[in-house]
Amino acid sequence: MITSSNMHNPPFKRLAPKELDLSEWAHPTPGGGGTGTRGYCASKLCNLMTAQTLARQPDVEQRRIDVIAFNPGLTGGAGGGDASPLRRLAIKGLTRTLFPAIGLFVPEFNMNTPEHSGRMLADVATGRLSPPEGVYVSLVNGLPTFPAPSTLARNLKAQNRLWNESAEMVGLDDAQGMVVPRKENSR
Repeated sequence: MITSSNMHNPPFKRLAPKELDLSEWAHPTPGGGGTGTRGYCASKLCNLMTAQTLARQPDVEQRRIDVIAFNPGLTGGAGGGDASPLRRLAIKGLTRTLFPAIGLFVPEFNMNTPEHSGRMLADVATGRLSPPEGVYVSLVNGLPTFPAPSTLARNLKAQNRLWNESAEMVGLDDAQGMVVPRKENSR
């Protein structure tokens, strides 16, 4: 189970990663694409891409291990604990007023309780709920949906690049059997 988010493909397209910028994301620069909301979007994109790549690994396929990227939806559970009191108050105001209003038009902005998202996560983890195909489960209006990931998230060349460069960044190599290149075909 890997936590992702519909923010891997945010409704505000200027926040969406257009391409992989792994160096920036691994070592963010002030105001760059690896910080703030853009960094969050990039991290959730990477999580979704990693889940898809992991699901294609021969050992995972052979053992019939389900790899699932789960979007718990908005829960209001992240209150900006390290933010200033004013910023925490602003976050609370957004999650209790603005998001419900936007949710009338954009269902992804409807809030789930952390408890509800946790129950749905348990259903996914225990196999009571799984995507009919692919690896992505996204809660929208509290209900599981199975949307196609963004175009960039589905890009096999980009997935393989992320997988291999991430392994390199943490010191894994092909000789250790930890990174298995796969031909770029879809399941």
